[in-house]
Amino acid sequence: MMSGTDRGVPATHQRVLDALEQAGHACTLKELVARTGRHPHTVREHLADLRAWGWVSSRMSAPTGRGRPAQLYSLAGAGSHRQADVIAALAVEVAGSADDPRAVGARIGRALASGHVDSYEGLVAALHRSGYDPEVDDPEASDDPPPGPAAIRLHQCPYLAAAQAATSVICPMHEALVGEWLRDGPLGDLTANLEPHLVDDAGPCLLHLRPTRDRS
Repeated sequence: MMSGTDRGVPATHQRVLDALEQAGHACTLKELVARTGRHPHTVREHLADLRAWGWVSSRMSAPTGRGRPAQLYSLAGAGSHRQADVIAALAVEVAGSADDPRAVGARIGRALASGHVDSYEGLVAALHRSGYDPEVDDPEASDDPPPGPAAIRLHQCPYLAAAQAATSVICPMHEALVGEWLRDGPLGDLTANLEPHLVDDAGPCLLHLRPTRDRS
């Protein structure tokens, strides 16, 4: 886990980032208040700062009945806007100069992976920590247990500016990163297939997990 000094944020705000990272899923304000032990007004102010600095993203939860949907907060991944600009510039250079940009992106993704995940829940938690804001269906509401046919919806891209500028590099990088997490672990017989939609502002990206023999 990165420290507040490594992230370049005040120690007062670091507790909120730690809570999001440890939760392994998008959190409501109420949950973050419980996890940090801070006053709701203080947590709300820290979240506003962290959003402005690029460390936290937010979205509305799916409606579940009457009343306003709750706001959900997640780690945004890349953090520094300047860092995101540099990554985008590098990705554009690779896309324009490499003979096979997709292969280069895949190699980068595999290099970024650290170890493997040991369960479907572990994969979802890893996606959350990396800033993808994953959403999965309630397994009790489906006849097919995870990973099943339903895709994991990725509401955030930690390198969206780079993906929009050089889709041929960044999207294969994400796909290969997940593939490396799966490889050599209990989910090693699955292949990750990414449908990019955030680059076109067409809803969340879809991450499919399919048996390696079935890549259609």
